Amino acid sequence: AVLTASPDRPAVDQPVRVAIRLVDQAIADARPASLTVRVAPESPSSRSEPFDLTLHPEAAGTEPDAPPPTFFATTWIPSEAGVFTATPVDALLSGLGLAARIDVRILRLLFVGVLALTAAQMALRALG
Repeated sequence: AVLTASPDRPAVDQPVRVAIRLVDQAIADARPASLTVRVAPESPSSRSEPFDLTLHPEAAGTEPDAPPPTFFATTWIPSEAGVFTATPVDALLSGLGLAARIDVRILRLLFVGVLALTAAQMALRALG
């Protein structure tokens, strides 16, 4: 199985796609209805508590003879900056050592600050 987070360096409030692709047919044949990933801050001083995300199958057939789903995903929108680690909690995926590191930045606020400073500089030039 492969666990990914994309982008892995998002800004606060930027959607992050968290996905698991099952490459082991034996795991896929178990036909899980969903998979759960726990997202936890790496810093013990973080205000965030660990929380779970439920990943749902994508492009899975509903017929009984359809192949089992192999791709599960969801979207998370981080509300604060920090470094987080996503790990699966399902027994099917235990012991595989899967993890995705997500480094959430405050780039959006910095960009807004630069825009405000540039607008202020332009206004001062227009006055002077």
